Amino acid sequence: AWFVDRLTLGRRVHMEPGVRLDRSGLNGELVVSPRISANIQVARNSRVKLSGGLFTQSAGYEKLLQSDYFVDLSAGTARQLSSERSTHAIATFEHDVSAAVTARVEGYYKTFDRLVIGRLETPDETAARLATYDFPASLASSLPTAPQITSVPGNGGSGNAYGFDVYLEKRQRAASDRLSGWASYTWGKATLEAYGVRRPFDYDRRHSFSLVSTLRVSQRIDLGSTLRVASG
Repeated sequence: AWFVDRLTLGRRVHMEPGVRLDRSGLNGELVVSPRISANIQVARNSRVKLSGGLFTQSAGYEKLLQSDYFVDLSAGTARQLSSERSTHAIATFEHDVSAAVTARVEGYYKTFDRLVIGRLETPDETAARLATYDFPASLASSLPTAPQITSVPGNGGSGNAYGFDVYLEKRQRAASDRLSGWASYTWGKATLEAYGVRRPFDYDRRHSFSLVSTLRVSQRIDLGSTLRVASG
């Protein structure tokens, strides 16, 4: 369920406070996620947009398909999992250069916690695994004695992500406008912390540039093109 209100404070400020309620059938958890956004008209052709809030994701196999880890949610311990959680903060400045051209700069910061990953072996589980090895004493030092990652799920991951985006758009305002489209450049960094190690998320991408355009060749023919360049 999602509840939202729209407030107007004067002629320049519009706000949307809201709250979302989610219940997971896996663990019976009820999660309350407050959120708020504001649109502030700072000048005739300029706007500032601010938004923030809490976002959650319950455990489920359909979410694990794109995650860094795959765990066994059929185990009884899966019922003890909490929903993954992320706080978002976004700030945007938008300016109408002309009736057809809009420029925008946006920055974001996100934190992640209670991420679902496979927990490490307990000391008893490590000892039971090592007991199955049949090695001569001379090779005992080569045994993998460090706790290994299991398929038993736990809320042991955390991380953060931040970056900015620059966006320029030209809209088609009349039939005589032959060229329309948009271009954007994004710089971002996403870091995961798990098992005492910090590393980039699988989807971490430092630079991303997109250019999309439509050229009206004639009344019956439009030529569209798309260019995307990215690293990471």
